[in-house]
Amino acid sequence: MFDFELTKEDMEQIGSLNTTTEFDIMLDTLGGSSYGDALKFMKKNAVVATIISGRDAVRPDYVDAVEEERF
Repeated sequence: MFDFELTKEDMEQIGSLNTTTEFDIMLDTLGGSSYGDALKFMKKNAVVATIISGRDAVRPDYVDAVEEERF
């Protein structure tokens, strides 16, 4: 399982990408605004593969509620 957060430096690097850069696929391990920012670089009709934990698969309603409380 991957567990990481984008740092300020990571976001600056993403922001410095050429705005014409587009990707065909994204592995979704991002959340919140990071996910929305990443989608800006996706081609139309591109594929997004979401990687979730076993906990998310069993109790997604609980996980969503916990995440909402954190933000």
